[in-house]
Amino acid sequence: MFLTARLTWIEKESCLALVRTHGSKVLIPLWPKGTSPLRARDGRRGVAIPGVGKIFDGRTFSGGGTPLPQTHPAYSQAGPPPGNCGAHDGFFAIDPSGITVRS
Repeated sequence: MFLTARLTWIEKESCLALVRTHGSKVLIPLWPKGTSPLRARDGRRGVAIPGVGKIFDGRTFSGGGTPLPQTHPAYSQAGPPPGNCGAHDGFFAIDPSGITVRS
C-alpha cells in the first residue's frame, strides 16, 4: 500500500507517529531494521533509516508498506506499540524502498 503521511511527535505519549494526509488517521510506524531514533539540536524528533536518510517530525513523506489495523490478525503479533504510543488507528510497517521526503 502507498502512504503519504506527516511524521508527528506526540508529546504526552513520547511517541513518533504518522498522520495520514488523507483521512487524518494516526498510525504507529514499524520502521525497517536498522532504523535509529534522532533528536535534532532544535528539539525535533525523528529517525534515520538506512539507505534513505533522516526524517524529522513535521516532514511529509511518501512510500510503500503494509497497514496493520487493530482488526488485522497480524496486529496482535506486532506486539505493543513502541514506547508509550497508544494503539491509535493501527500500525504501518514501512518499506524503505521508494521513500520520498518533502518539507
